[in-house]
Amino acid sequence: LIPVFILGIVCILSSLGAVSNIRKVNKNATQIANGYMNCISDLGDIQKETLLIHQLALSHIVATDFDTMVNLVATIRGEEAVLEEELDKFEKSYVTEGNKKSYNQLVESYEGLKHEIANLMAYSAGGKNEKAYALANGAITEHSNSMQAAIDAIQADVNITDLYHFGRSAREVRHT
Repeated sequence: LIPVFILGIVCILSSLGAVSNIRKVNKNATQIANGYMNCISDLGDIQKETLLIHQLALSHIVATDFDTMVNLVATIRGEEAVLEEELDKFEKSYVTEGNKKSYNQLVESYEGLKHEIANLMAYSAGGKNEKAYALANGAITEHSNSMQAAIDAIQADVNITDLYHFGRSAREVRHT
């Protein structure tokens, strides 16, 4: 009868250990879903808005009538406001000491992009489409690429930070 009691105690202890491990896994999964996935989703929204603004600016160059140009300017300004809200929301929610430099690069590149798009629209409205295309293929593309590099850096930092919090060291993560 003693072996049966010992076996019962071992079963109870292993069951308690299994429940504890399941709770830890659930907690980690929730943290990934609520933190990491939301962060990546918000970065995707920022990237989408940037591409949309760039496309609208290119549409301004090929617009043939004044009303279309005016409507595109209003649409671009509206999308810029949306992007600025996304950047502010992202800063409040996800910017840490580890990714602050990349976030600042993102914002700085956006400000440059915004300035150059204003120049592009001025050239386009003035009928200087060659200068507008040169600007779109030059400075605007550079700012867009810089924004993408900053987004990639933030995303990499989030990946390393999350894996570190889940029991792997940053050194192990970098070597994988």
